[in-house]
Amino acid sequence: MQWIRSDINIDFMGRRRAAVMASLALVAVSVFGILVWPGPRYGVDFSGGASLQVRLKEGIAAPDVKSALVAQGYETPDVIAAADGTFIIRVKVDAPSDSARAALAEAVRHAVEGTGAPAPAVPEPADAGDTPEMPVPPAEDAEGAEGAEEAGAASPPAPAPAPAPAAPPVRVYETLVDESGAKIDLLVSRPFEASELRDALARIEFEGRLMGDMIGALSPEDEFVAETRADDGSFRYEVELSPVVNLTEHDVAPAGELLRGVIDAAVPAPAGGIRSVRVVFSPTRIEIESAEAIDRAALRRTLDRTRYKDMNLLVRCASSICPASIDEREQVYGYEVRLRGFGPDVVESIEERLGKGSVEDVLSMEWVGPRVGEKLRSDGIKSILIALALILIYISLRFDLRFAPGAVLCLFHDALVTLGFFTFARMEVNLTTIAAVLTIIGYSINDTIVVYDRIRETLAGTQERDLIKVINVSINKVLSRTIMTSFTTILAVTAIAIVGRGTIQDFATAMIVGVLIGTYSSIYVAAPVSAWI
Repeated sequence: MQWIRSDINIDFMGRRRAAVMASLALVAVSVFGILVWPGPRYGVDFSGGASLQVRLKEGIAAPDVKSALVAQGYETPDVIAAADGTFIIRVKVDAPSDSARAALAEAVRHAVEGTGAPAPAVPEPADAGDTPEMPVPPAEDAEGAEGAEEAGAASPPAPAPAPAPAAPPVRVYETLVDESGAKIDLLVSRPFEASELRDALARIEFEGRLMGDMIGALSPEDEFVAETRADDGSFRYEVELSPVVNLTEHDVAPAGELLRGVIDAAVPAPAGGIRSVRVVFSPTRIEIESAEAIDRAALRRTLDRTRYKDMNLLVRCASSICPASIDEREQVYGYEVRLRGFGPDVVESIEERLGKGSVEDVLSMEWVGPRVGEKLRSDGIKSILIALALILIYISLRFDLRFAPGAVLCLFHDALVTLGFFTFARMEVNLTTIAAVLTIIGYSINDTIVVYDRIRETLAGTQERDLIKVINVSINKVLSRTIMTSFTTILAVTAIAIVGRGTIQDFATAMIVGVLIGTYSSIYVAAPVSAWI
């Protein structure tokens, strides 16, 4: 079945002026929309925001999560169901200003420096009513009594109790507030209990909230020390280490020997109770076998303070306050304080709408700050410009220099019109959009090269020197191929646009627009420009 006759002869070039005017109008409107009004609606990649991977209770679907977040005030959240049953949630969150973060860092510094160090206990003086009366010697006569009174009056008063020694000040070496405002890193001169550090920071106000309300629950020290019982009655412990602990396979034996000695010496357990200590990977963890039960909290504290190759073997911690580094020789202690920033707030919003316990686990939380978003945006623009420059060079070498400007203008036309469509349709412009634009550029230049190749063949095989007629004949010869290729491509991406969700749907939508515009521009932009040059 032949849809398009081989002898078809449509006068495409006869309508080239009207087509070029329409293209100029489309480009002008797109540029106005991108630069003036309404402007692109940048996604989390470019404007900053949060990305979480969570595991939800069975039966909860992505549309339910998206509806819950929209109801809680989040603007166009993106919820994607991953293949492993987890969900990737992306929301826009405004980051605190630089001045607000600097003020928070200074307030944290003052609060921690004001804690001092624990002073030794001093016995309190007894109450006045409990003080025993001193015995008075009997007077032999009145003169003796008077002498005794005078002597008593002249005797010095009892010394007051010595004041408690002043606690040495805490030195704060560094205070860093994350760009998201969700994390504070501290380097101080003495160790802190998590509860002590939380109490010291509780009354600081940040972004209209007290830090006491922003610091979440503190996990028990033994939470990440898993204990199981073997069939022979022995105890087995598995301790996952922090991702910052960088161990290799060469460290397995020496680190295991070091830990065996440290645990034997520091952790309360009967002599000979520790049978084996092993370091394993994926993830990095320590496996311990003991004949008797081990104090898990003491084990965790011991591991946190154990240094190997100038790094602490820190236990993985998901509490609101975690040790980040410990160097007892240098008296430098690092802590990470996690505030209720984007992650917990999103979780609370979901559970408020879908019920308590809807979020079973938060697997990861990532933040894209405004500066990072701006850099990603500029890198995306650079990638498009570099692609266009390389295509200009290729067309100049592959065909003729007069063909290159038409091809590049055609690609600029396709990219701008596609971005203009996204702008006026209020669709998010993100890294996926940039990938779609680069794909459209590749598809469009392929279509343009087919037209150019046929023009060159026609010029070589005919005596006709009128370039307009040659271009017209060439376009008619490749018309069937152009329409069928574009039609089948649109069928495929339309299915993705209908079935897909989130960024996949946006990518497919951009491809549909790009393929249509690219097919049009290969005929009515690239060819006429080459003829005029």
